[in-house]
Amino acid sequence: MRIFAPVIVRGEEDKGVRLWGFGKNVYKTLMAYAADEEIGDFTDVISGRDFTVEVVQGNPYPETTVRPRMKEAPLSEDNSQVELWLKDQPKAEESFTKYDFDFVKRQLAKYLDPDSEDAQDAPAASAPAPTQAAPAAVQAPANNFTVDTATAGKKDTASKFDDLFGDDDLPF
Repeated sequence: MRIFAPVIVRGEEDKGVRLWGFGKNVYKTLMAYAADEEIGDFTDVISGRDFTVEVVQGNPYPETTVRPRMKEAPLSEDNSQVELWLKDQPKAEESFTKYDFDFVKRQLAKYLDPDSEDAQDAPAASAPAPTQAAPAAVQAPANNFTVDTATAGKKDTASKFDDLFGDDDLPF
């Protein structure tokens, strides 16, 4: 889960509104602050609150903590600047590339099997035709191992990926 919120970084106001991306833990923390009557509406441009954001490199992911400052602060003393910031905000869908299913599938296949990069661009090979069964009198016992029985039912990485994340199951 990734959430994006427009923010003004204190001391870097000249850079304008930027997108801050955060995960579900920060989101839950912010929602708890929003429900706290003592903190109030921290998003209000006149009587909102600044937040202190600390990021500590963790293993494997960084740990982010957010704390509201106790003093209320306007977004800016300049009303025209506030109006400009409210009108001119970046859009997440324009700031980030949305990849289609086929691109993500190829990238995952390359990651899972980097030696077969050329094979990913080629059309999928069809399964070999089943061999004719020998007459009952000469059939081998059922417990004999052959190359055909070892590979029967196995799928390549791309086919397994399709089974997990087929086009029809995607929400977008």
